Amino acid sequence: MKTVNIITSHFAPEVTAAAFRIESLAGTLAGDCRVNVFALTEAGKKSVEKYVQLSDNIFVHYVNLPSFPKSKFILRAIFETIYSFLLVRKASRYKADVTIATSPFMFVLPATVVFGRNGKLIADIRDLTWCYLPQKRFFERAIKKAVQTIMAWCIKKFDHVMVTNFSEKQWVEKNAGVKAGNISMISNGISRSRHEILSKLKIHDHQDQFIITYVGNVGKGQDLSLMIKAVSGMEKTRLNIIGEGIELKQSMKLASELNADNVIFHGKLNWKRILPVYQSSSVLFATLRPEFYSAVPSKLFEYLSTGLPLIYQGEGEARNVLVGFENVYLTSDNQEEKLKQLIFYLQNSEKVISEFNKRKIEASYIREDINKGLLDLLKVIESQNEYMEEQADEIPSELSKAAS
Repeated sequence: MKTVNIITSHFAPEVTAAAFRIESLAGTLAGDCRVNVFALTEAGKKSVEKYVQLSDNIFVHYVNLPSFPKSKFILRAIFETIYSFLLVRKASRYKADVTIATSPFMFVLPATVVFGRNGKLIADIRDLTWCYLPQKRFFERAIKKAVQTIMAWCIKKFDHVMVTNFSEKQWVEKNAGVKAGNISMISNGISRSRHEILSKLKIHDHQDQFIITYVGNVGKGQDLSLMIKAVSGMEKTRLNIIGEGIELKQSMKLASELNADNVIFHGKLNWKRILPVYQSSSVLFATLRPEFYSAVPSKLFEYLSTGLPLIYQGEGEARNVLVGFENVYLTSDNQEEKLKQLIFYLQNSEKVISEFNKRKIEASYIREDINKGLLDLLKVIESQNEYMEEQADEIPSELSKAAS
């Protein structure tokens, strides 16, 4: 049985999209392989046990991550670098046929190349986080260029690269010089169990109130200010904001300044507590700033699984995905008046639950089905290894023939 090491900054019991994705990935691989997951704990939380066995073939090894100020870029970069290297060092002690390094913490990738070569290396690029670094000041631009150069250099050192969309693929080809044949596109998605629950939710019809719901991170990538301003003062309209992040305080401050008491901040909720909020919602809302053009949040597939109408504020790859669905309303940054008009339109329209969207998610975006592509990739890598071993065995015999 092959052994696969997965190096990640996010894993259960953490309640994040990245953790759910890696858990699904490990579950798929465990059907054919022994899987070691090397993960950081949630910031400030400790794992007492040396490792946790999740199933017959899944073993999780944690590195304790202390609390650190995520809003301070330099301090955050230092912490991410240090703990990426600690994570990779721990993984390097466990022999593997294949090592998969995933990139929510971008420094996991260079750390794996430098210290973690353990079998064949696969880079799992889920987002071009190094392209989103600030660049307003000269030193910020210098740091961003240096980091991008390092990332391009290290990605080229991997035996294979996985990406989620065309923008990521183009960046890897152009900047890292990786050949198209060494890149696989494995999209984001949603687990089968979650899709089944969401697609069967009974959606309530609130005639007396129009309820907009946002679920996700409240960070640099998400501009909630336009929606907060748009709904401020709107009668019979409520905006739910579920989630945490470094921009949460700023969003709360804006709502307070506008006296927008119809904007409700729920904080971070576990998934089961979010389900009743979905049931009572009239429309779901998602947003990404223009500089995050390459990102496709997995939360979109969760939204679409409910069949509810969806307002998306943004451009890029996420928008390209959403144009293939119905019941989706697209808007852009700095279009507050257009957003207000869209809300008024939806308030005065009959709420439509899209069965088409539910079926399309089931057909094309279920993680367990998507991850089967990785099993095929591992078989290709294994056959390449066998071929190279055969070639290596033939060289000495050819040399001996030539000598005689």
